[in-house]
Parts: sequence; structure tokens; C-alpha cells
Amino acid sequence: MYITFGDYTKLGYTAVPEDSFARFEMMASSKVRKHTFGRITFEELHREDLSEEDRIVAEMNMRGICEITELLYNLNNPAVGETGAPIKSFSNEGYSETLTDKNDKSFLDSANSKINGIMSSYFLYDQLYRGNV
Repeated sequence: MYITFGDYTKLGYTAVPEDSFARFEMMASSKVRKHTFGRITFEELHREDLSEEDRIVAEMNMRGICEITELLYNLNNPAVGETGAPIKSFSNEGYSETLTDKNDKSFLDSANSKINGIMSSYFLYDQLYRGNV
């Protein structure tokens, strides 16, 4: 676990309810741990004696974790159509909706692509580097 629900709300995020937060934050943490090879710890993100630059990086990392947490929550709690299937797209004028299957390869590829985008936006190259540091 990298962030608390208090951290999440303090940073201005609201999509994930408190009773679901621990589950989705743990899922997000596992994604971050995988992409950073365990180079980030809860303690590093919450130290009191951080320099200004390190504090900015820690907040950026925490925001990335919040973004992934919300993404995973929204993927698991999508808007649903009349049949109960998740809505992939929607049109208003002629009323049209396209339903999706969470097991569809393109759906999973899209989710992974979004996570990769978040990782590259909120985490430093050194944190994502696959080689030895």
C-alpha cells in the first residue's frame, strides 16, 4: 500500500468510495510495484524530511497511484446499459449505445495502455528503468 484514503482525498480525488478504496489502491500498488521494480516505498512517499524536489516527486507519484486507483475502480464499475452490460460508447441524438465485454482483448489492452500512460506521466525514468540502478 502506497497511499491512504486520507492522502487520496487530500490530493482532490473523489471517484473511489472509502469502503472500496483499500481494494483498488492495493491493485494500483501492485501495478506500480511491477512497473517500478519495487523502487518506491510507502515510507519514501511520506517522509517528513524530504527536500522540495523530492516532495514534488513524491506528490507526483502519489497522484499517479490515485489516477491508477480511479482507473481500476472505473473499469470495474462502469456505466451499464439497459441489459446490464458495460457501455463502451454512447450517442444521444438517435440513441445508440455500444456494450463491451471486460474480458475482450481490446478492452484489456486499452486498460494496460492507460496504465502505461499514467506510469510514464507520473513516475520518473529512474523509477521505471528496467536495469540496475
